Amino acid sequence: MSNDPSAVLFDALEREKWAYKKYKEAIDKFDDEDIKALFRFLAAEEKKHIQMIQDEIDEALWEY
Repeated sequence: MSNDPSAVLFDALEREKWAYKKYKEAIDKFDDEDIKALFRFLAAEEKKHIQMIQDEIDEALWEY
């Protein structure tokens, strides 16, 4: 992992997107509504993280 702050943010963004995709895929793999609800919740949390990181990246780009 890089010590460059922008590289760290881009890496974090990719990891959050990967997790979001996996949670969304998991929803369809289960019949139990409680498990589906858990994966929907986790996907929603990842989506929040994606937005937070994207906002940080956007803000950093405006500073240059």
